[in-house]
Amino acid sequence: MNRSPGTGVRVLLFLLSVGGSGLLFAVGFPSAAPDRLPVLVIAVGLSLAAAWSPAPAIVAFAFLFPCAGLLTRLSGGMDPVAWPALLLGGLAAGWSFRFIYDFDSLPEPSPLDRPLRALLLLWSLATVLAVARASTLWAALHGLTGRAVNGEGMPEKAAVRESLLAFAALAAGAGFYLLLRRQGPAVRLKALRAALLGVVASAAAACFQRFLSACHSPTERNTAAPSIVGWAGTISPSRPSASSNRS
Repeated sequence: MNRSPGTGVRVLLFLLSVGGSGLLFAVGFPSAAPDRLPVLVIAVGLSLAAAWSPAPAIVAFAFLFPCAGLLTRLSGGMDPVAWPALLLGGLAAGWSFRFIYDFDSLPEPSPLDRPLRALLLLWSLATVLAVARASTLWAALHGLTGRAVNGEGMPEKAAVRESLLAFAALAAGAGFYLLLRRQGPAVRLKALRAALLGVVASAAAACFQRFLSACHSPTERNTAAPSIVGWAGTISPSRPSASSNRS
């Protein structure tokens, strides 16, 4: 039976998803990051769920990725930029493993396929070029690190990290689109509803946080008022009065 893509390509997609997720986890979440373990647990859970039944895992990811900032704050982290891509990496790893043995699903034709593949190739080449410019071959062979890559003094490690995270964000969106093309309209509709629900939950959490900060602001203003009054009182007597000028 002819399959498109072939088994070799499907195995390669599985290996790329696992390797890319591991690289993103190492780059995006340092060893001391407090959200390192929570994001790993969620990503592994999505991977296992996708390998067992892809549809519920896709819906779960669609709900979770708008809540990346909320999940980061709840787990004690500060930078949510790598969360969506790593969660999709876990989903893609489980889905691509099941995809190796899939003989039934067919992608729905779309006029966006060829432009999207060209964009993926362009993004990949641009990322390789950016990483190569940040860490030159001569420096890598001689074990030299820590050099500045621009006039603002950005270290090469930070430049490589930013390049990889930017590529992960772009590739995750394209990958999720290609993944959804293998699912039916019902799954895509459920994923859309879950994503909207995730946006609502994230927005509600942001509004609640703003409300709490607004409730605390009058107390902060009251505590800051005596210092302002005291500062004004210390300088106001130093101004010469009109009676002293007349005298």
